[in-house]
Amino acid sequence: MKVMAKFAIGVVTALLMVSIAGGAYYFGKKQVSTTGSVSASPVATTVTSTLVPSPSPQTTAQSTSDFLNPSATIAAIDELVPAKNYQDFGKYMTDKVVLGVYASGCCGTVSKAEAIKQLDYLNKADKWHFEANNKVAADLEAKNPDNFKDNVIGTSDNRYAVAFHLSGKFLIDKVFMVVDYKLITNP
Repeated sequence: MKVMAKFAIGVVTALLMVSIAGGAYYFGKKQVSTTGSVSASPVATTVTSTLVPSPSPQTTAQSTSDFLNPSATIAAIDELVPAKNYQDFGKYMTDKVVLGVYASGCCGTVSKAEAIKQLDYLNKADKWHFEANNKVAADLEAKNPDNFKDNVIGTSDNRYAVAFHLSGKFLIDKVFMVVDYKLITNP
């Protein structure tokens, strides 16, 4: 009889512990869903832009988080680099940016403000090309994949090149620039 009583106490104790754990899980889950304090997935932002070229850059991002639509970031790159309007890159960059300039000791990880300032390096470039079928961009990817592969690449008529890497949240987190892409494509 004593064995049966000990067994019953063990079963009751186990059921009680499972009930407490289940109740805590249920009420904890319910509280999170009613307060909205935890989100299971990122919220896409509303982006207002057009694919029709405009005389001045009009791409803007209205964001409640730091997650952007990749098309908005790519369109901004396409508009802002040729316009030399680097200040507007701030809303498309992470707080820290890895910045590199080919054949120089510049720069490493810098602040967003410093990265924007360093984009002045591109001021002397003439007529930018960011097309997907850009042969020079393909050559740069093949010859220097560490700095160009899987990036948004622009090349200019006077041989400047720039590569923008996008983070998982589609913000620019790396910029690589070269004054003459032939230094890479024809070493």
